[in-house]
Amino acid sequence: MAQREISPQEVEQALANVASTDPGDRPSRLIKIGTTNEGKRLRITQNNFGQEHVITVIRVEKT
Repeated sequence: MAQREISPQEVEQALANVASTDPGDRPSRLIKIGTTNEGKRLRITQNNFGQEHVITVIRVEKT
């Protein structure tokens, strides 16, 4: 997140505003697309074990 200049607050905002959820490349992962309060779209990879740990985050499109 730090390398991509994405703050923990932006991730929380995007997770609160999820537009879609899809299976990841492994059965243990989920891909969520969410939007921050500033309108940034983030692609968030999380585990699928109920704890929802964030594995990685990338910006889908720059605003």
